[in-house]
Amino acid sequence: MKKNTNLTDKNKNILFIFLLSVFAFTINYLVANRGVFPVDTFIHFDQGFRILQGDHPIKDYWIVHGFFIDYLQAIFFYFFGNKWLSYIIHSSLLNLIITVSFYIFITKILKIDSLAGLFFSLCFSILAYPISGT
Repeated sequence: MKKNTNLTDKNKNILFIFLLSVFAFTINYLVANRGVFPVDTFIHFDQGFRILQGDHPIKDYWIVHGFFIDYLQAIFFYFFGNKWLSYIIHSSLLNLIITVSFYIFITKILKIDSLAGLFFSLCFSILAYPISGT
């Protein structure tokens, strides 16, 4: 009987991770397509494009944030093209990864119940990675 409980818990965790993945990607993708704010929304878009053109943060232009996201955006532009969809895929995919990591952390490390972990992770996914594309 103990094996059935573990199998059920494992299946429940797999289902929750799948649901979180779909929700985290979709919510970020939908919100990112609602509209843009020229000052905030394009900051990493423009910097990612400039990196592909051969410029580098700090050396060639001034930045007011860290440069890791700019280089990460440049990688997405390199593979998916310099377009809004690439920008949104970047933010949605990272939102998915961060949300699933958060779920695993709170259920495995902090030993929070998986149903509560699902709820907290769903809430977290709404705010997790709006830095790019949203």
